[in-house]
Amino acid sequence: MIDPNDANGARMILIPPFVFGAKSQLRMKAAINLLRFYETVGRVHTAANLRWNPVIKNFTQHWKSLTDRKDESAPDTPKITKTLTVIKWTEAFADFLNRVIGTRTIPLSYMIRTDATAANVAPPIAANQPYAAKYGSVEAELIARASHAHALFRDDNAKVYYYLEEAMRTTIYAGSIKPYQRTKDGRGAWRAMVSQYAGEDKWHMELKCQDELLHTYKWKGQANFSLERFVGQHRNAYILMT
Repeated sequence: MIDPNDANGARMILIPPFVFGAKSQLRMKAAINLLRFYETVGRVHTAANLRWNPVIKNFTQHWKSLTDRKDESAPDTPKITKTLTVIKWTEAFADFLNRVIGTRTIPLSYMIRTDATAANVAPPIAANQPYAAKYGSVEAELIARASHAHALFRDDNAKVYYYLEEAMRTTIYAGSIKPYQRTKDGRGAWRAMVSQYAGEDKWHMELKCQDELLHTYKWKGQANFSLERFVGQHRNAYILMT
């Protein structure tokens, strides 16, 4: 800086560099990640929801869980088989996507949510938390509110398509996602599958089938079909109906 005692303003005074501590750097990075989260879910940031203690501290725990899972290998893709029928597979595949973290550090289940566009106004934030009480976690709010108009949406969309293709490969259902192969539109392929094979009419059919099992199947005391197995069938039918 210029020496204030120099009338000509030509003499400079050296100032030692400002030391930005490691702790401060960590807090700054955490705050940046929180601001990006607020932008992703469409939440306005204020002085109150940018406090280090407890808002940012709570956020860092949620964020670390997501980033750690992102570095892990994806679980095995559930495939349609004789034992995992297509209507049950849709639930297994949705659970699978919830475990896979995409390019944007968001579980890929945000790709297949019912409404592509979230409400303009985010729900009220929970006390001392960065997310809404309605969602209960950073992860759940990302799934429910992350925009489908983001530049990296295409990458996550393609990942969902590849997982779908792997799940249906060599099955009679593979043709259902063929129209989405060129664009690698995973969301479109998923919606087509659900509409064709797991729509409301298919669930009504499943309900009727399980109701019939409960009311008409009888145990005949056969040695190769134990009472325990028969009771298990009834329990499973009740759970599916529920």
